[in-house]
Amino acid sequence: MSENWIGSETGIPGLLQRPSAHAPDLVPDGGQFVDGSYSNQAGSRAYKFYIPSDYRGQALPLVVMLHGCIQSPDDFATGTRMNVLAEERTCFVAYPAQDASANPSKCWNWFSRSNQQRGEGEPSLIAGITLQIMRDYSVAPQRIYVAGLSAGAAAAAIMGMTYPDLYAAIGVHSGLTCGAASDLPSAFAAMREGEPLAAGVHSSSSWGAGRRDVPAIVPPCQ
Repeated sequence: MSENWIGSETGIPGLLQRPSAHAPDLVPDGGQFVDGSYSNQAGSRAYKFYIPSDYRGQALPLVVMLHGCIQSPDDFATGTRMNVLAEERTCFVAYPAQDASANPSKCWNWFSRSNQQRGEGEPSLIAGITLQIMRDYSVAPQRIYVAGLSAGAAAAAIMGMTYPDLYAAIGVHSGLTCGAASDLPSAFAAMREGEPLAAGVHSSSSWGAGRRDVPAIVPPCQ
């Protein structure tokens, strides 16, 4: 997916061009793309969930996809064609949706310390969506993954740091590491000048139980 890096007074740079909608890319024949929502003490988030046509109650892998700024789950599903791949490989895909009330540009707030901690803020909502899907469907617990683009990539990196017991691996495309910023000015600085040497260094209270190194796929910069 091509990216258009432009600034925004209301969000974080990395606003993305919207892909044109192609129905077969969004909902392949036989599959289902259903709406869901999850709430906890941190708030509420909607999500979309793809169920492949060959699902018959067997345990399937789950990929959690975190969209970039100004995108929606439908935009991200169409642009990545992840539902097409999920239909081919028979796996679930979940797309949490950032709410405009949390960020006017619908960016995940990866740069805020309150959204870099286990059991708090947006990490708790994304993990909660994952766990809710595990309760409602048959998910292979050792085959749950989280990936994202731009602000969603930074959020995916945070999920790998804070919930290593939940996610088997992460995918990070055009995002920054957990701890690269602590507020909006430091987020812009990190993206302009590179991440500080201390990026990713957190107190143990932010890490999940059974902390481990989570495998990651990170495409090289072009």
